[in-house]
Amino acid sequence: MTFSSHEFKDHLGARITRPKEAPIVWRPSVYGIAARKVGSRTDILFIDNNYCRRLTFPGGGVEVAESMVDALKREVVEESGYGVELSSADPMLIIENSFFLRFDGTYNHAILMFFHVYVVSLPADDHVLDPESAGVEWVPLSKVDCSNVAIMCKEPIKRLLQRGIPRYSTIW
Repeated sequence: MTFSSHEFKDHLGARITRPKEAPIVWRPSVYGIAARKVGSRTDILFIDNNYCRRLTFPGGGVEVAESMVDALKREVVEESGYGVELSSADPMLIIENSFFLRFDGTYNHAILMFFHVYVVSLPADDHVLDPESAGVEWVPLSKVDCSNVAIMCKEPIKRLLQRGIPRYSTIW
């Protein structure tokens, strides 16, 4: 199968046609899934994504010559202000072929890697969020559904519900 035969989607999951002359950008991406307990409730860390107008996990693209771990820590701080560590060096989920149109107009072929993380530092009072993030929310897992999360978050959420959380953030 060639790239031209792959189906591209917009940020809401609608099929779109990539012009033949439009280049495809390779984009390995990492995302952190942090959880905390509030009484018996489990909350998940999300950002309000400015581009897709849905909740997404903090994360993003791995830069050239950057490790996945360093990229994940950088992206989570940029988008949420929280410092994190990985619960495991192994991703909880890898979505191998994600073809999408980015907010900047580029067509991307991404590999999405989702990691369980836990919070080790709180946002600084003067932290300025990345432009992608309209805000940060700890959302009760019971309130997370298909209507309020980005498409890329749906499968990791299913996994959380099936397999549980390996480590909770306890910095508070």
